[in-house]
Order: sequence, then C-alpha cells, then structure tokens
Amino acid sequence: MKLSLIHQPAFPASASPYRLVDDQEHEITWANHFLDAQCIRQLSIRSLRAYGYDLLHFARWCLQSPSRTLLEMDESVVFELNRLTTDEK
Repeated sequence: MKLSLIHQPAFPASASPYRLVDDQEHEITWANHFLDAQCIRQLSIRSLRAYGYDLLHFARWCLQSPSRTLLEMDESVVFELNRLTTDEK
C-alpha cells in the first residue's frame, strides 16, 4: 500500500486541509482525526503540514512492521522509531 499526504483546501474550517490517503485515495482515518483535532486547536497551516508529514512517515513505518497495532505501541516503540529516523539522517 502506498500512502501519501494530499492538500485539499476546500475542506470546512473544522477539518485539516492536509489528508493522509492510500493509493486508492481512501483516507487514513486515525491520522486524519488527529490532523482535524490540531486544526480545531487553530494551529497554523504550516504546523498542520508538518504534523501531516510526521504522520505519513510514522504510518509508512507502521506498514513495515505489521505485527504491531497502534494499541500495542508504547514509548519503547516511539524511541525505536526515533532512533531509526535519527540514524537515517
């Protein structure tokens, strides 16, 4: 599955214009709910975009290790992701 971040400025003010979608343009619900919550907090468009790309990177990483679900993830998993992304730079 290929994931991407798209920009749709015609969304209502309560929804983030940045949306995570799969290759068939189906929304990634959990990620877009998070982006919508940040939009309601009135974060800047640039912050929403940055969060969108962070979520895109996280979702792609999750697809590479499908044995874990979001509910099973704890801070050790976040530390592992952080270590891997830091090593990539």
